[in-house]
This record gives sequence, C-alpha cells and structure tokens, in this order.
Amino acid sequence: MIDTIIFDFAGVVTKENFRPVLIRKCKEKFGLDEAEFRQHFSDAETSFLLGEMSLKDFWQIACKGYEVPFEQFAEVFVSAYEINPDMVSLIEKLKKNYHVVMLSDNFDRLSENIKNNPILKPLFERFFLSNEMHLAKKTPGCFEHVLKELGKKPDECVFTDDKKENIEPALMLGIHSLHFTGLEKFKSDLVALGVIIVGNS
Repeated sequence: MIDTIIFDFAGVVTKENFRPVLIRKCKEKFGLDEAEFRQHFSDAETSFLLGEMSLKDFWQIACKGYEVPFEQFAEVFVSAYEINPDMVSLIEKLKKNYHVVMLSDNFDRLSENIKNNPILKPLFERFFLSNEMHLAKKTPGCFEHVLKELGKKPDECVFTDDKKENIEPALMLGIHSLHFTGLEKFKSDLVALGVIIVGNS
C-alpha cells in the first residue's frame, strides 16, 4: 500500500525549472551572456550536483571575464525559484494521509536555502539532496539510498519528476513513478494509483 510520496523540486514544486530562471536572472542583473552561461552550467553540472564543487567554484567558472561580486551572485542563485502555491495546497492535503519527502538533484547553498525556506521546511518530512548524498537521480543507487533511509519498500512509494530520465531508475526498482507534466494530470495520476487527496473534488 502506498504511504509515501516523493517529490522532485524544480519544475514540480516550483513554477519553472531552476536553470532557465537562473540564466534569465543572471542575464538581467549581471549582463552575463546567456549561451555562454548555459554552457558553463552544463560543463559543471555533474560535479556541482554531486557536491564535488562549491558555489564559489561554480561562480568562478560561470562568471569568468565578468565583474560579478560573489555574494551578489550567491543571492541571485539561491533565490532563482518561485514556489507553486497550488502544489503547496495539494501537498498539504496529501500530508493528512501520507509521508511527504523531497528528492532533488541540487547544489551548494541552494539546498540549504530550500531546507530552511519557511514554506518548504514544514511541508516536507525529509529532504534528500544530491549534493549532500553525493548521489544523483539518474542512478538506481540514489533511490535505493532513499528507500533505505525511509525504511520503505518500492511499492509503498510514489515518485514524481518533470524529467523522464529521472523516472526510469525509480521504475527499475519498482517505485510507482509519475512523469509530472502539470498539476491536474498529476492529481488524476495519483488518484488512479489509489492515492486519497483529502478535499479533492
């Protein structure tokens, strides 16, 4: 029986994915070249999300050739997301009957911001963040770690992510996995699995 729901962060709990928001904000505030910044992000992403690179390391790569103060960059970096209030409302309903946790490929400083966000902190029971676990969602080992920490069997959990490639390792382990494409579709997919949404009409 399903008793735990595992949420991705960017693009699921937030209105947009993290990277395009960050690129847009850095272009607006610092004048960074969009294509160049996107390439720097891609080059550094794996090391960054596995906790092998600090935000300061990334800043040195991404802002090379630009006079961008680190703390100003850090401020933009950790605030490059907008929480979806409709998703917050849904999670609050789900919490009445289910354990709710977050699993996110994430980065230095941003992960701390997320865990201490006044909306997110009381919403989720646990935060599993790649830069702290040194495990990314593209590998089954990440999900095995989460299941072990939660003391759950795969068929007791539902995982949702907006990226199909992150769903596949979870499916391999037998975790109920939903590709997130929108809130209403997600709700109907949950109900199809037998998940009860309190107050759902």
